[in-house]
Amino acid sequence: MALFYPDILEHNNPNNPLMDDGQLAGSLRVVADKTARNNIPVAKRKVGALVNWTEDLEIIVKKYIGADVTDLNWQNDENWGDINHPFFSLNIIQTLLANDTTTFAVGNKTIFGSIILNYQMTRDTATAMGTIEIVQNVAGLETPVTFTIREINSIGLVGITSAFNGDNIEVSIQIDGSSASDVIMEYNLECKFASFPASWKIQTSPVAVGFMNSINFFDANNGWAVGNDGLGDILIINTVDGGANWTQQTAPAIAGLLNGVYFATVNNGWSVGADGLGNIIILNTTDGGTNWNPQTSPVVVGSLVMVHFIDANTGWAVGNDGTNILVLKTIDGGANWIQQTTPAVAGTLNSVYFTDSNNGWAVGTASTSTLILNTTDGGANWNPQTSPVLLGALYGVNFVDALNGWAVGEDSASDNLIITTSDGGANWTQQSSFIISGALICVSFVDLLNGWSVGYDNLGNILIVHTNDGGVNWAQQTSPAVTGELLSVDMINANLGFAIGDDGASNIVILNYI
Repeated sequence: MALFYPDILEHNNPNNPLMDDGQLAGSLRVVADKTARNNIPVAKRKVGALVNWTEDLEIIVKKYIGADVTDLNWQNDENWGDINHPFFSLNIIQTLLANDTTTFAVGNKTIFGSIILNYQMTRDTATAMGTIEIVQNVAGLETPVTFTIREINSIGLVGITSAFNGDNIEVSIQIDGSSASDVIMEYNLECKFASFPASWKIQTSPVAVGFMNSINFFDANNGWAVGNDGLGDILIINTVDGGANWTQQTAPAIAGLLNGVYFATVNNGWSVGADGLGNIIILNTTDGGTNWNPQTSPVVVGSLVMVHFIDANTGWAVGNDGTNILVLKTIDGGANWIQQTTPAVAGTLNSVYFTDSNNGWAVGTASTSTLILNTTDGGANWNPQTSPVLLGALYGVNFVDALNGWAVGEDSASDNLIITTSDGGANWTQQSSFIISGALICVSFVDLLNGWSVGYDNLGNILIVHTNDGGVNWAQQTSPAVTGELLSVDMINANLGFAIGDDGASNIVILNYI
């Protein structure tokens, strides 16, 4: 079976001569094997874009920027997605029977700026080849798409159509019944990432009514969120497709509230909270949430607010014992939890984060004062650190390494509060967030520059702030859900993340940044 070689993916230089075999921009070339494909002269690949195929089939796209076709005038095209993975690509061989119709999704209009589907069909000795190209306009991807067939014989192809199914683009191929022989179809799909900026979009919860307190994604596809179903029982929901579909997971029948969730692997996760009697809840799953099982806390009365693991065995959970702050640790996945020694402080710890098995931070409030604790020995010793704002509360903490971190909350004047450290917390300084009265509950940084924090303002509206310079400047971002509060955010990278909360009227809100 021949392999497709996409000679031209983008025609940036219309003055260049066409390929000497007369191919046009967007067309394809059929080459029998990789060796022959790699031996195609480089000059023939420089009409708009250069595509190099390594033994790993890594694709490098270059664009023409000069007045001639010398190598000096071709540079890497940074607009083609991630530099290591410039395409989402797919190559499939499928057998279609007489009278078959097959429909398959080729991409999402909110993610991709262009989609090229190259295909080849073979029935007996007849062959048809063509290209379907879906391109971006101001509003996104267009449909119907441009469609060309370069060669067609008596193949029995009735038609190829495309349509939107929600945000997804689907292509349908219909084969007639003129021959009893099957049609062999090979198609190669290449998707160019969209150039339009990411924004916050609403996702649908499987349970409409309720309160969600925490969200955690193990990767871009697998995520969990926890809270309460609005009827008094704990609630866990899960997605395996990046939030396109959320489903409710079966949890123990417990009246109460889950406050925190964290997954160390795609299968091993924990959720913590408190039941309706004021007793601590710890749940664990080892199968991605198909089954959740209670674990035993060494302290019965109280509430756990957040949990964090560095691997499938070692983790910490923080909260209070009903009066004083509380830290629990496990080194065996939660089969045994032990209480760690902390300063005797009346109050609660709201968040915990470890960068490795030794270095960790927990933040909260002691009566009316902000509280920061740090350990450099895995929690054997927890020591107070000094906050630049003494009166108020800290609700969330996040570090990108053992030195650089941020904590968020609110001050005594009910203004949102962001503090940062670049020396592991030896010194914390206040950053100037978007000035608006309210509280920030959770913070998530993907690197030293890009971070998000979520919460609510004092008018009852959702609040999202973002920085792309490490917090030197923070700016408010627009949310499609306006009223309510966001209580948790988890960013996968600078262009993908999730936040969760409620709309102020007991309805669950899930937001996706993409």
